[in-house]
Amino acid sequence: MTPPANNFASRPLLRLCRHEAGHALVAGHFGVEWAAWVIPAAAPGGPQHAGTRFGSATPLHSAAIAWAGALAELDPAATFSEAESETIAACVSVSDWNIICAHPDPFESLTLAASILRQHAGQLAHLAGRLLAEKFCSHPGIAAPLQCPHPNPEPNHAPEQSTPARL
Repeated sequence: MTPPANNFASRPLLRLCRHEAGHALVAGHFGVEWAAWVIPAAAPGGPQHAGTRFGSATPLHSAAIAWAGALAELDPAATFSEAESETIAACVSVSDWNIICAHPDPFESLTLAASILRQHAGQLAHLAGRLLAEKFCSHPGIAAPLQCPHPNPEPNHAPEQSTPARL
């Protein structure tokens, strides 16, 4: 597979929310702590940022978590052949790609992530909606990185005080 070269900053905000929610959902499925955030563009056409941090996981689970972002942007009912994984890889961020490549069988981790997302499509939509509305949510134990501050520093929206997402 070839490494991705895509621009996440220009994606629609809901698509970014689905991407990060995919990472979070699969991490939560494996019992891995996570935090996800989106920072909308300050002006139309301006840069936006999104990310997910997650705790320690096996190489297979980490690769599945990494694939889940790109897969969450697609139709949750879709099934994927090994040949189609090249097309899906074009939607993967460089940081996700590095995690995927740490596992020897990218197709195994892709199919694992796709299966989890299909089983929990309703939860994926709910978590993406929460990210769109709240801009930050987490599973206990991980805070958003300092370089991505929450855009609304109100007390009940601060990362260290956010309510854990229910998976």
